[in-house]
Amino acid sequence: MFRLFSPSERPAATRRRLALEPLESRDCPSMIMPIESHDSASTFIPTHVLPADLSAATPGNTLNLTVSHTYLAGHDVHFTGAVSGPGAAKAMVEFQGEVSGLVSPNPDGTFDFVATADDLGNVLVGAVNGSTVTSNITSDPIANTAPVIVNFAVKHLDSTTCVFTGQVQANYPPGLVVYFGGAPASLLNQQAVVQSDGTFSLTLSMTQGAADTGNADVQVRADWWGAASDFAYVLVQ
Repeated sequence: MFRLFSPSERPAATRRRLALEPLESRDCPSMIMPIESHDSASTFIPTHVLPADLSAATPGNTLNLTVSHTYLAGHDVHFTGAVSGPGAAKAMVEFQGEVSGLVSPNPDGTFDFVATADDLGNVLVGAVNGSTVTSNITSDPIANTAPVIVNFAVKHLDSTTCVFTGQVQANYPPGLVVYFGGAPASLLNQQAVVQSDGTFSLTLSMTQGAADTGNADVQVRADWWGAASDFAYVLVQ
């Protein structure tokens, strides 16, 4: 049986307070990745404002300094060296010339870093204490030798497929581009990139008959400093 309520007898509606509930935390990875550090590397500060003029300074005899370098891609140079003697770990090593800046040695007196050379030319290196040179001054020039292609050869894999191989000798061969040309028509506009071991390879289908015979040539047209190699040749039969 139903009962009708008058307006004054109707039950009061329960009021709810609306609120935002916090969602569970979801941490998203940052798009900025940390740069990996290497404990053995030294921090090189490139600057042309140097404490001493190594070209005119008198060498010191408190410390002994040695330095050498190898070449990388582009104009990058990898320097390694050491300072020995009393207080060597606290010395500052100055580079002046086509590589210009300062580096603090590791606790054992060694340093190891990569810098970009402004150009080919001389680099003077010495340990300094303020404007005073405390070590011998060493000349470590940045030089370039034109690349050379050796062991250029061709091998027939079948009646129409040939593989061309060779090796590039240079300051830093990986990444250089070898361009192909010569009499065989199929070699037009062909190229290969030098690998980490200095070798290059090109496998090519040569289906133009007599037009794909004769002397093939290769050349590195420009290394990292713009120097070209001589041509190397091989006979394709």
